[in-house]
Amino acid sequence: MKKTRNLTNREIREALKRSGYLIEQRVSNLLRKKEWICIANAVYPDPKTLITRELDIYAKNFVLLGDTNHDLRVTLVIECINNLYPLAFIRGDYEESHEYVNLVEVTGIPLEINYEGRTLSLGNFIGIRDFHHYYSQNIFKQYCTFDKKGNKPELMAIHYNDHIETFNKLSSSLTYYINQHYETILPLYEGRKNFELEFYYPIIIVQNKLLEIVNKVRGFILKNTNHVVFAKSIFENGLNYITTYDIITEKYFHKFLELVQKEMIEVSKRILDNINHFEDSFVKKAEELNRYTNLQVLKHLNDKNHFPSSPFRIGV
Repeated sequence: MKKTRNLTNREIREALKRSGYLIEQRVSNLLRKKEWICIANAVYPDPKTLITRELDIYAKNFVLLGDTNHDLRVTLVIECINNLYPLAFIRGDYEESHEYVNLVEVTGIPLEINYEGRTLSLGNFIGIRDFHHYYSQNIFKQYCTFDKKGNKPELMAIHYNDHIETFNKLSSSLTYYINQHYETILPLYEGRKNFELEFYYPIIIVQNKLLEIVNKVRGFILKNTNHVVFAKSIFENGLNYITTYDIITEKYFHKFLELVQKEMIEVSKRILDNINHFEDSFVKKAEELNRYTNLQVLKHLNDKNHFPSSPFRIGV
């Protein structure tokens, strides 16, 4: 039997400093101070395995759509990392294309807007590329951290399994909350005119150093940063999809919340400027889906599926 010993306060403090518990508390406190609905250690079932998992922080806020009864929400799914070594993100010396990525995650109805005889995606209709930061920042697709490997004295650039699990957890929790949103708005009742849309931001917050590395022909440039946009590809059941993550430092988080607020206010403004088109598109889609049972509605939406574990991950 393992013997126990009394820990000193200094040992306890050092252990806590190395953990992620304190950063999770600080981030949760800031969200509540900024009047977000915040759930720390949010429990959810993994949509693929149904095994119970725990997300560091789930946060939600509401955005006013004028004096209408429509509902615009924003959800943050957050994992916190106390990175003892820098977390580095790497890209080539070129502008990464955004064309192939469904960058912004959004759920609800309508996601397609009828306009002058055409059907446009919500993102194209409101011109989301004009103001959302996913489309103005460079996209990173590689990352690493640093540590000693085995008995070797030099540092190595490596992937921690914990970091891989962090990305997987964000993706699975995002899928779960997307599914949950659709389950709450189905069935659509005939005659209902109030629509609801929900935007999602998957986020990793690091406590310590975050690096940006640009790989050039004659070497690379390394610099400190507070925010990178990272696109990670997952291949599953013969399909490939990409999720976009914001990786930010803890000290930058309050600025990031301001950025989210600014983007959602712009979304609200552009919806209100075209509110008749949104209402008409919602009514038509509701009438179309009300012909089916709930299971048939799910199958209808699943036909547009870009993500095998969820019938709703279609992005904008």
